Amino acid sequence: MNKKIASSVAITLTVLSIIVVVFFIYRNNAETTKSKESMEKSDGQIMEDKTVDVTKDEDTTMEKDTMKKDDSKMENDTMLKDETEKSQIGIFERYDSSKLVNANTGNVVLFFAADWCPTCKILKQDINSKSQNIPSELTILEVKYDNASNATQEEIDLQQKYGVTYQHTLVQVDADGNLIKKWNNSYSLEELLAELG
Repeated sequence: MNKKIASSVAITLTVLSIIVVVFFIYRNNAETTKSKESMEKSDGQIMEDKTVDVTKDEDTTMEKDTMKKDDSKMENDTMLKDETEKSQIGIFERYDSSKLVNANTGNVVLFFAADWCPTCKILKQDINSKSQNIPSELTILEVKYDNASNATQEEIDLQQKYGVTYQHTLVQVDADGNLIKKWNNSYSLEELLAELG
């Protein structure tokens, strides 16, 4: 009788997990589609604004030269703006112990993830798609969970240090690597940020 109950519970949990994964994939695809449509409309407007009537007389040649200089100036301004924005965006990358010092001026979160884990993939995809929204004071370091995910010995040691027994575990640490907070199952960047308070 207990085996039947355990089997039913396992099947129910599996079905619920699949439903959750499908929901988040659907939600993420809907957000991506909206973002692409917005970008296409914006690009179309920019192209419309830059339409120029070109003729072969000297005035047009001078206008082209002026436009090239203006475009070059705009590119330089855009590059400077992009560099400034990049410096204001937080970090999401593979674990590197030298990044723990970032906790002196912000938050460092270790994201224990397995390559085969569907919920880890959902969070990783959401963070990557919203990387421009990572606050500048936040560093998220992906720690590989197991050998199937090519975990280093240092990453395996971190699991033991923080008592991580489940992939998709997040651990906030200070600059010395001391545990501040540990939680599971944030499925989006927003949920991760909410845990930090």
